[in-house]
Formats: sequence, structure tokens, C-alpha cells
Amino acid sequence: MKKTFLSISVLTVGAAAMISMSIVSDNGKAGFTGSPSENLCTNCHNNYTLNSGGGSITLSSNPAFVNNTYVPGTTYTMSATVARTGNNLFGIGLEVLNSTNANSGTLAITNSAETRIVNVTVAGTSRKNVVHQLNGGASANSKTFNFNWTAPTSGPATFYAAGVAANSSGTTAGDYVYNTSLALTGPMVGIDETNSIVQQLNVYPNPVIEKIHLDYTLKKASMVNIELVSIQGEKIATLCSAYQDPGKIENELNLPAGIKSGCYLLRLIVGEKSTERIIIIR
Repeated sequence: MKKTFLSISVLTVGAAAMISMSIVSDNGKAGFTGSPSENLCTNCHNNYTLNSGGGSITLSSNPAFVNNTYVPGTTYTMSATVARTGNNLFGIGLEVLNSTNANSGTLAITNSAETRIVNVTVAGTSRKNVVHQLNGGASANSKTFNFNWTAPTSGPATFYAAGVAANSSGTTAGDYVYNTSLALTGPMVGIDETNSIVQQLNVYPNPVIEKIHLDYTLKKASMVNIELVSIQGEKIATLCSAYQDPGKIENELNLPAGIKSGCYLLRLIVGEKSTERIIIIR
């Protein structure tokens, strides 16, 4: 009889250990990004000081954000990289909030084996988090988690991200936690000089692939030049140079061969006045 009880006891302890292991090795948890009203992963992984041990977490986007602004409605390929030499398992928690601390824009998963979206309610507001899948961050020395973010139509947007550099021990002991944020002040808009000759300028599609369409109305016959310009202000190509009659004008223009993807200005020049629009080239 004693042997029977001993076997039950051992099985019970073993089951408890398995349950404990599944808890600490689970998928990523939402609500620990360090954003307003949220905690950080140091609530559990608390052996070391936040952002210590020589590791890091960094955020980047493609196309790049220009002057910490975004183009409304554009889908950005985002990368969150957690790194620390010597670690072989990494985790991520990330969200994007507006000025009221609600979701800004739309997050989308691009690799479901590594990340997923989890909803969490914080201070009465539902927030979507990108978090890692179980073992989705298994990688030596660093791990880059990729996902998409579609920018909103207006308003500020701030990325809050926390990463864990773990040691695969099956517990929270010995892990490092890193956090970062990226504040986008609002949408990037075109630069308009007063131009009473041109009205109702539309540029589409945006992002652009191979061809771009423009339509606008000229109030009087004018010489029109359309230029592709880098964000730094360097002219890359003249797409159109023609004398145009008044009325509704529609143009379909080819992009220069070999143009690199990224953010550019499309400049419409009529006389001494110009109007610019931000475009994304894929």
C-alpha cells in the first residue's frame, strides 16, 4: 500500500513539473510592452535590470519612416530584432497606440509559425499585440520578428516593444528583458505652394508599381513639368514636360527603369509654382 501511495505522489509531482514547464515556455503574453498602463516582461523575467547585459531590441520598417512620419494607408513591413550574444531563444511583445492609447493602424501577421496577434484589455481599452509563438524565437544570438503594419489616416502612432533574451532553461530565471519605443508624429503630407492654376490634383495608385497616374485641372494653358524627386530633394527624373491646354488633364507615366523601392516626392511644376505629393514605390 505504501508503494502505491509513493507512485501516486511521484506522478503528481511530475505532472506539476510538466504544468510549470508549459507555463514558463508558453506563447508570448500580451499586455507587457511597457506602454501606458502596462507592465513589462520584467514582472516575471526579473533576475537582471531592464536593458542590461549588452543586448537590445530595435525596430525598423520598409519603406523607412521619413522624419518620424508615415504615409496614410501605406502597409509597412516591420522588423523587431531582439539580440544578445550567447542566448538562443527570444520573445517579443509589441503594440501600436494612438494619442488615446487605443490601437493605431492595423497589425497583420506575416509568419504564423513565429508570431501571432493577441487581444488584451488595458484600462478598459482593447489592444492588439504581436507576440511570439512557442519556440518561434529559437535562434542563436538574435532573432528578427517580421510583421506588417498599415498606417492610419491621421494622428500620432507610437510603437511599444519589449523583448526577452532567454536561456532555454524552462524557467524565467536568467533571462534578459529589453524595451524600446518609436513615436511617429503623424502622417507625411505633400508640400503645396499656392498654385491657383492647378486644381484637384490626384496621384494614384499609391504605393506605385511601374506606372503612376495623375489627374488635375488646369485653369489656363501652361507649360507643365512632372519630376520624380528623392526625399532629400534631389531630382531623379523628369517624367513629363509638355505644354498643356486648360481643362481636365490625365497622365499615365512610366517610372524610370531600375528605380529602387522607397519613399519619393512627385513634383508637379506649372510656371514658377510647384505642388508635391508623397509616393511609395514598390
